[in-house]
Amino acid sequence: MKFFQWTRPVLGWAIYDFANSAYATSIVTALFSVYFVKALVPPEGANVWGILIRGESLWSFLVTFVMACVISLSPILGAVADRNGFKRRFLILFTIIGCFSTAGLFAAKPGFLFRGLALGFVSFWAYEMAQVFYNAFLKEVAEPKISGRVSGLGFALGYIGGGLCLAINLWMIKNPGLFGLAALDGSLPVRASFFVVGIWWFIFSLPAFFWVRDKSRETSFKGESGKEDFHQTETGKSFAELKATFQMVWKRKDIRLFLISYLIYNDGIQTLLVMSSIIGAQLTGMSMSDLALCFLVVQFVAFFGATFFGWLSDRWSHKKSILITLAVYVGITLWAALIRRPWEFWVIGVITGIVLGGSQSACRSFFANMIPAEKSSEFFSFYAVVGKAAAFMGPLIFGVVVQNFGLRPGVLSFALFYLTGGILLWFVKEKTTSASGMRVY
Repeated sequence: MKFFQWTRPVLGWAIYDFANSAYATSIVTALFSVYFVKALVPPEGANVWGILIRGESLWSFLVTFVMACVISLSPILGAVADRNGFKRRFLILFTIIGCFSTAGLFAAKPGFLFRGLALGFVSFWAYEMAQVFYNAFLKEVAEPKISGRVSGLGFALGYIGGGLCLAINLWMIKNPGLFGLAALDGSLPVRASFFVVGIWWFIFSLPAFFWVRDKSRETSFKGESGKEDFHQTETGKSFAELKATFQMVWKRKDIRLFLISYLIYNDGIQTLLVMSSIIGAQLTGMSMSDLALCFLVVQFVAFFGATFFGWLSDRWSHKKSILITLAVYVGITLWAALIRRPWEFWVIGVITGIVLGGSQSACRSFFANMIPAEKSSEFFSFYAVVGKAAAFMGPLIFGVVVQNFGLRPGVLSFALFYLTGGILLWFVKEKTTSASGMRVY
């Protein structure tokens, strides 16, 4: 039996993960987050309306604001994309915005906090918005019986792409003279790595731009005059469809319960990802280059984790695969709250890499098998809203806990999200694919 058919849409879709994972790895996880806390925010903290905000908390609040904006906009644009066949257009638009603003982070010199905040917000927001439409294409490029493997392929290539770009950035940081970056400004190699990420993201997005296309487009609404009514097509009917989709989601107990459980456990996962480098730097004293090397190893470990769990989800069960990863996350969190030595962070990182790709891949393919194909963008916009709501509340709660009680209690709180979300997921009924290719309960 073939793993799946290697078509241009499948490859273009998967290669996009190779492209944009450079942002997730180098900007969100390994480099910019630490640079933000260590170089952009003053040691005593940022003075916000007379209150000194710790660097870790300010970064978490930035993430919160980004996710709030994504939550408010993605459902509306998702409805517009499904109605007009605009998924590809929106994917290209937000990718280009993200690439240019990411490259622009090169100008965020130490102490230029406002510049770093502004460019960091735009790039992060564009990255998350592009991800909404990228995820929505899974339903169109892959049949339900192979969605787990295709989703796993995307994550696997993403970990390779993110790892390779991070390796180049690490090489630049450790050997600045080889790249003409040995200047008095010690931040130059790190800032140059941000520029590399923007270029990388754009170049490797091109296959998706050319090979992945919308399959269907609904007939636009026309008024009595026979001319297209813009407000009915783009705004009024989009809101109407959005309301109908919400009602459809709410009536489907399986989807509703899955999204609630996903919101809770993904809260812990996403917050762990965006704060992991800061945790390593602050609790173990690891340098930025050591953290980058650690995450480089994690990226390649995650490739095998995503591939394995993608196969396991199709052959065994999406739900059981997710539950296994959540159990591992609980153990990781309890250990991470107590770490003091760099080698502990390394071990935790490798274990996290194994389950990280597996949990994300299984969640995406699990949801894809539960929704109607003709409403994929709208349903995946809800999926994104739930995911971003988790990433919205998680960093906010984490930032408040850290500001008032310290970093270790903030880390420890993650375990509650995994346990609660896993318990709810246990009660979700999973669809399986019969021999004829039909999905059944």
